Parts: sequence; structure tokens; C-alpha cells
Amino acid sequence: MKKLLSLLVLVAMLAAACSGNPQPPQQEPERITLNVLMMYANYSLEDVRFMKETVAAKFPQYDFQFIDTYRHEFFDGAENKIIYLSYRQFEEAGIVPDLIIEPVHVSSSPMFTQGYTRDLESILRGTSIDLSAFEPAYLNHVRALSDDGVLAALPLSADLYAIGYNKGSVDPAQLANVETWQELAAFAERTGLNAAQAASWIPLGNQFGLRYLNERDEVELNRDRWEEAVAVYQSLQKLGIASFFAVSSSSFYDPMTAQQIPFEWDLLPYPKKSAGDAAGANRLYHIAAVGPASEHAAEALSVLEYLVSSEYQLAGARRGIASVLNDSRVREEFGADSSVFADKNTAAFFALSPSGTPNRISKYERIYWSMGTPDYMLLTSLTPVFTRMRMEQLSPEEAVKAFEASIMNVVNVIKGLPPDSY
Repeated sequence: MKKLLSLLVLVAMLAAACSGNPQPPQQEPERITLNVLMMYANYSLEDVRFMKETVAAKFPQYDFQFIDTYRHEFFDGAENKIIYLSYRQFEEAGIVPDLIIEPVHVSSSPMFTQGYTRDLESILRGTSIDLSAFEPAYLNHVRALSDDGVLAALPLSADLYAIGYNKGSVDPAQLANVETWQELAAFAERTGLNAAQAASWIPLGNQFGLRYLNERDEVELNRDRWEEAVAVYQSLQKLGIASFFAVSSSSFYDPMTAQQIPFEWDLLPYPKKSAGDAAGANRLYHIAAVGPASEHAAEALSVLEYLVSSEYQLAGARRGIASVLNDSRVREEFGADSSVFADKNTAAFFALSPSGTPNRISKYERIYWSMGTPDYMLLTSLTPVFTRMRMEQLSPEEAVKAFEASIMNVVNVIKGLPPDSY
């Protein structure tokens, strides 16, 4: 009888233990997809692929939708056509950017001009991002994009300048004491070598700090600097096969560029404006920011934190993508893994300091930015004047007046376009 009672008690205890509500199986948390809107002007497909693969491998917990767009062109597969979208229109199309990458080397920023920004400094405090680690000129360039100097993006990559030379016609030992533009022009005249392509207008504009528009978005050139830059340009113009040419690091993102140079070449430092003036032509190239409408801002910020880290910046520098960090390693190892730069004098890229940055960059400053048609570019507005300079032998003062009038015509056209188009 006692055994029977003990058995019944045991059964009752087991039944009680099993009578609780069964625990449902734990569900996997929903994976986050981050939209990365990339305007990778001039980057080769290989380098874009490197960025995608590196970021995806670093953050396996996220899914990434990389949206490749150039000048906000977006291919609509359903309509089989290219459409042009502002950031708000991207949102309306169901694409909310979590991370934005834009080129700003020779233009203002659509992100800034369209007001599609958020103040980054207030959310950087919880990260390892140290603003003092950046090259100050590149950080100041970002601030110059905003009317009030707010840091709404971070520098991502730079563009470096040097002078390339034909190893078959130029002995670099003869150039040991050639440091300034005036000395280069004198050397070219004395030797009969052609250095016209060394005076490319974009890097000259960087180095001389050329202003196009004032704080009121009116055309107002800083004429003294424009006249100096024009004088340099004119001093080197002559016909013949080029022995010297301006080299931009970004122009070699596509290795095919190097194959188009028909001779053996190497690098020399970019010339100085004058003896003792160390300002060069290097400038900020790409910026990156967290989208202001992102629902995954913390996650996007973690990716941004990695993109500006010394680990990622050094890996990019070794491939030939110029870093924005003030770090000796990214300079010393620049191009080490690049088929283009591995055997070149890459120290020439860093002989001078970065170019100065204007106090403010106008939303209309579109030197290389197409406004619906290739005719609406500030650079295009300069081309007829360069032709006149050669044909009519304009003085620097006359050339600058002609530049100002031509730029004014183009800016007036740009101001008449819808705001979302710039």
C-alpha cells in the first residue's frame, strides 16, 4: 500500500512539472539592411568592389544594399531608363539612405545643398572616432560646405597631385633645384621641353585658392589669385610632345589610365607657388555621412567609424586611394599594393601640404557637376576663355575679366534650375 501511494505521489509530481506552459522556440532577431548610397566618381569597379567586400566581411551581422549612382543617376529597370533623383525623391521611391558617400573635390555637395544632413559631432562622442586624427585641411573642407560650419559628414578619401615626367626625355637630377612654377617654366624654356600639361587648371585652382562665388552666391573672383594662376598657366603653354604632365592620384583608380601613357614615367613634387610657400594642390575627394532619415543610425555610424579607421584607411592607401588621416604610415605605404604606383616616387605626392580651403563653398560651385546637360558646368564656362588666351594673347587681367563674365552666364543658368537638381 505504501509503495502504491509513493508511486501515485511521484506521478502527480511529474504531471505538475509537465503542466506548465511550454516555452516557444526563440526567434532569430530580424536582420538589418543598410542602404549605402554611393556616388563613386572616378573610382574603378575594382576599388568599389574592395569597399563593398571589406565592409560586408567586417559586419556580417548586417545586410547591405549598395546603391551605385553617379551624379544621382539611377537606372530604373522597370521603365528601362535613367532617372535623376534628389535625396527626397530617393526616399519617396522607397530608398532611405543609411550611409551616403559623395565626391566633393571639385564641386559642392548635393547632400548639403539639398539640406539632407544631420549634425554628426553630437553623435560621435560614443564612438572611437577622433577628429584630431584627420588632416585638418580635409576636415575644414567639410565644414566649408555648410553655411554655419556644422560637421555633417566626415572626410573619406583625398586626391593627391604631383608632376609626372617622361623618363626618356627628362633627367630628374637636372631638376634638383627646380621647386617653383617660375623655375619649371625657365627649365622648360632652356631645355626646349614641353611642360604645358603640368599646368592643369583644377590643381592650379586648388593651390591658388581660386574663389568663384562670394557669401551671397554672386560671382566674385579673387582677382589677384586668378591673375597669378593665369600667369603660371600662360608661362608654360607651348606646342609639342609633353615631357611633363599633372598627375592626380584619383585618375589612376582605373589601371587602364596608366596603360594609355605612351612612355616610361615617374613622379616629381608639385611645384610651389613661390619659394618658401608649401601650399600644394592636394584636396579632399570623398565624404561620408549618416543619412538624416535613417532608422538605423547607430548601425550606420558603426560602419562609418570603420571607414575612417586607420585599418581601412591604410588598406585603401596601399591600393592607391589617398587617405584623409594625418598619419605617416598612410603616406609611407601609399600605393604599395598598386600595380600603377608600386615602382613610382609616391613621396612626391606628399612633398607639399594640402591646398587651403575657402571659408565657405557655395551651393552653386559646380566645376565638374553636370546640371542636366554637360553645357552647364563652370569648367565648361572657362574653356572658351582658354581658347581666347591662346588666340588673342590676352593679358592675365584681360583673361580674368573674361572668365568672370563667362562664369556669370553659367551661374545664372544654374540658378534658374529646380533646387533639387544641384
